[in-house]
Amino acid sequence: EERQLLDQFITDGEALVGEIVDVNDDRWTETVGQQAHKLSGTAATFGLGSLHDVLVELVIAVNAGDFSRARSHAGRVATLWPTSRNAVRSVVRDLCQHQNA
Repeated sequence: EERQLLDQFITDGEALVGEIVDVNDDRWTETVGQQAHKLSGTAATFGLGSLHDVLVELVIAVNAGDFSRARSHAGRVATLWPTSRNAVRSVVRDLCQHQNA
């Protein structure tokens, strides 16, 4: 069950980060705010503090209508995602090794 949650986070995270980074202007507020909010809660659950903090700042910027700042935070999310994803993958590997031992 834990592994499934972690795997789902990676799968969902890939999609959400892609939506956050690739969204076009006419859907910016609706899509980015929603996706960043979804991902921030999960990031916090898995102890990914840096990613969570940037996502929260992104949501705040979107809600304030500060799209320049929001785009900056979206870029930071894209930068942080690979490290965060790899950290979760490491936990999955450790969990699998522990279960198979």
